[in-house]
Amino acid sequence: MDYDLIANASDVSVLIRFEERIDPKIASKVRNAGISVRNAALPWVTEIIPSYNELLVVFDQCQVAPAEALNAIAETVKGGGVSAEQKPRLFRIPVCYGGELGPDIGNVCDYTGLAEEEVIRLHSAPEYLIYMIGFTSGFP
Repeated sequence: MDYDLIANASDVSVLIRFEERIDPKIASKVRNAGISVRNAALPWVTEIIPSYNELLVVFDQCQVAPAEALNAIAETVKGGGVSAEQKPRLFRIPVCYGGELGPDIGNVCDYTGLAEEEVIRLHSAPEYLIYMIGFTSGFP
């Protein structure tokens, strides 16, 4: 796997960094590295945290030394570890537009000059790739 950096990020974590940009191809590499670590079932891994271009692997330092964890994780992701890219899961999230649950739709229409139906269509039509868990206005 072609990462840019793999290093201990703290005394309980290893960071795998890929090219620094937001891109579905980079997200795929992060996801596949996470799958590789999860599939390796390393008993001391406690958390696998993806972001736009990095994967943080948290481990239990009572079970493994930081240097050992780094080496094991590097070996795990070195060959890619995933024989075929795992297709991302699709989640459907219900959204309410207008009324008590979506009172800002009028403001959006006024600001954009679009009809309510067009705002709803534009917002709900695309599939959105989740790079990481966080918050952006209008999106869970």
